[in-house]
Amino acid sequence: MMDKGNNINDVNMQPDLLEIGLMAIATLIGKNRTVLVSALFIGGIIGVCTSFLYPKEYMSSTQLLPELKQSNSSTDLSSLASMAGIDVKSSVDRDAFRPDLYPNVLQSIPALVHLLRQPVETESKKYVTLLKYFEETQQISVPPGEVQSLSYSEIWHFNRQEDAIIKDLKDRITVNYDKKSGIILIQSEMPDPLVSATTLSYIIEYLTNYVVSYRKDKKREYTEFIESRLRDIEVRFKEAEFALNKYRDSNLNIINKVAQIKEQKLQADYMQLQAIYKELLNKREKAIINEKEGEAVIKVINPPAVPVDSSSPKILFYALGGSVVAIFLSIMLLLIPWKRKKTINNKDS
Repeated sequence: MMDKGNNINDVNMQPDLLEIGLMAIATLIGKNRTVLVSALFIGGIIGVCTSFLYPKEYMSSTQLLPELKQSNSSTDLSSLASMAGIDVKSSVDRDAFRPDLYPNVLQSIPALVHLLRQPVETESKKYVTLLKYFEETQQISVPPGEVQSLSYSEIWHFNRQEDAIIKDLKDRITVNYDKKSGIILIQSEMPDPLVSATTLSYIIEYLTNYVVSYRKDKKREYTEFIESRLRDIEVRFKEAEFALNKYRDSNLNIINKVAQIKEQKLQADYMQLQAIYKELLNKREKAIINEKEGEAVIKVINPPAVPVDSSSPKILFYALGGSVVAIFLSIMLLLIPWKRKKTINNKDS
């Protein structure tokens, strides 16, 4: 019974001890307001000074609006294949290269390597490539490898320095796609403002060329499909024409229902292939014209601009961080004598 009573008393004493501890801390803070305020300002100053130890970064941003056009290629392919006697189901009407895939394109190795090979310049110096700029600013020497090579390969093999630079460049490029508005936000952060804006312009150029090339390839594939079907139908059309004329020549003086039915069937086949052949000729002409037509697939809403102010380090962030750390350390240091005193008093009692 006594043990249970002691347990109950211990449970009741825990909230009291917690309340006493919090009141003691609050009293301690109240008595040392001046010290804590001083620590707040000193920590903020130290944080601001710390921010100057990091190199400045400049961010340039742009907003792009991709065109979302309905593509009738799959429907045309299906209808033409049906006319040619082939059953092909219609696929998705939209362009297969969706805007939400653009971030993956710009974060890919070919895109990053392409950017590293482009010339850049600061206000005081010109660089042959962005890679050379990184070599100088990061004070490293990159041995000749895939990045400096002029030829692309299916399998990329980078040395340690190249891999580090590619990862660094990848972290400096941010691409976000807003599905609601359809706007793509691209940001480039570099140690130099002019290099940041120039790199961003290369990003827009690469993305535009990539999308245009992709769509032209799709149109070229469609044109090649039309031409292959046209060659096949042309052969069948000529064979049907020859069979009809041959049958008519060999049955000039024969008049019966069987001969008429046979001739009607040959003529129907001939007329059907003739209609398909003419339709394919029209489709080929339209496909050739459509392939040569240029189209603006990406509209630049907000073009790149050379940033005036640095994006990092953020002085306010370092100041607040330094203040928080200083306040925390000050409270901990003030609590140490209080804890020691409390421990001694407990031993004495």
